[in-house]
Amino acid sequence: MSDMNLNTSSRTRVQNHTCYPVLTSIGPLSPYYLDRVLTVLNRALADHPRTLAIRFDLRLPDGYGDVGSDLMTKFVESLKAQIKADLHRRTAQGKRVHLCNMRYAWVRERCDSDSPHFHVAILLNHDSYHTLGVYVDDQARNMASRIRKAWASALRRLPEEILGLVHFPANPTYSVNANSPDFWAMKTDLFCRLSYFAKLDTKEHGIHSRSFGCSIR
Repeated sequence: MSDMNLNTSSRTRVQNHTCYPVLTSIGPLSPYYLDRVLTVLNRALADHPRTLAIRFDLRLPDGYGDVGSDLMTKFVESLKAQIKADLHRRTAQGKRVHLCNMRYAWVRERCDSDSPHFHVAILLNHDSYHTLGVYVDDQARNMASRIRKAWASALRRLPEEILGLVHFPANPTYSVNANSPDFWAMKTDLFCRLSYFAKLDTKEHGIHSRSFGCSIR
């Protein structure tokens, strides 16, 4: 499912220390989820004044079966391990390396399909990673290929076995610079898009797996 169009008429305002725009054309939003998303964004910017956010969707293979909450934990840990290895490789090559504490938020949804799907956002140090890279090259050392490899690892599949299960929507990356005169516009635009994660419709309630997860530090 793609994100909704972010035109001015689809926005309202939510109070959480300051006023931020949110999507309103998608039904009720969870105040708790909105608060958690804003906390993740604020902590990312505190660590990395120049932050890169990447939005993508993760789908399951046909007939995958039961989906526990540990699936997203495995995905996150695999991606973090790849980033750590990449920064270590750059250091060994004598390149300048910036610390990168990946933060994230994800939601699990089910519409009319037999299996749920996940919407995910990761936030990285823009000084370490400033682009997603070529989507179709799994041999490249870029963030798109790392995301696909992490999802394959979580599913216990080979990267070539999960073709089509990782989807990057239109405009999947956002840059937010805390030192820019356009900082407020950058941050509010990103928060508005991420407010989609707080949508209550299509969430699976009353099941053993969580419908929302995010980094807590």
